[in-house]
Amino acid sequence: MNTEKTYNQLIEEIKIDLNKLSNSEINMDEAILLFETNLQKINAAKKALEEYKGKVQKVLEDHQIEEFEI
Repeated sequence: MNTEKTYNQLIEEIKIDLNKLSNSEINMDEAILLFETNLQKINAAKKALEEYKGKVQKVLEDHQIEEFEI
C-alpha cells in the first residue's frame, strides 16, 4: 500500500472480503490469506478511529468544550 486508506475505504474492503469468505467456492489458502489481510485492515481501521478521536479531542480542547461520550 503506497497511500494510507481512509476508515471508510478499509471498512468497504473488509465487507467485500467478508462476502468472499462467505462463498463456499473459496479454497482454504485463499480464505487464510483473506483472513490475514483483513486482520491488518481491521488494525488500520482501529488506528484511523484513534486518530479521529484525537482530532475531536483536540478541537474540543481548543474550543474549551467538554469531552463527550458516544
